[in-house]
Amino acid sequence: MSEHSAAGEKQAVIVISVLACLVMVAAIIGFAIWDRQQASAIAAKNEVALPVQNRPLPGTPNRMNRPKPVSDPGTWVTPDDYPARALVAEHEGITAFRLTISKNGNPLFCDITQSSGHDELDSATCKALMRKARFNPALDASGKAVVSSYVNRVKWQIPLD
Repeated sequence: MSEHSAAGEKQAVIVISVLACLVMVAAIIGFAIWDRQQASAIAAKNEVALPVQNRPLPGTPNRMNRPKPVSDPGTWVTPDDYPARALVAEHEGITAFRLTISKNGNPLFCDITQSSGHDELDSATCKALMRKARFNPALDASGKAVVSSYVNRVKWQIPLD
């Protein structure tokens, strides 16, 4: 084998290795984006929303005010949102969540901060919230709408007929 063909083979191996790494990184990033979208689209149902604890996003300056729900948070998750599988299995629990609220007052993301212990209840929580929750956005000290967060809990309790 000549010196030139050995050097060419080494370069080809390096190029293939670099391309394989790039493909893996792209796949990881794509999965992370897909996973975030799935989590945001997850469904949730509950009869009662527990006391609100609004907090700014970590690393953001204090706000002049917080996002304010346009409607009663207790109406965002109702018995109609209870997943059928959870009803049959008699699953109950409390799901804590954090919504990231856009400058226009719509939820951007829903993150489960404490699981109910049942994936279908946690998923149903985010699904209902992403569909129903709307806010008057938080404002900074100069009165401009800013991205913020809203924290609360949903108590999943099997409805009595």
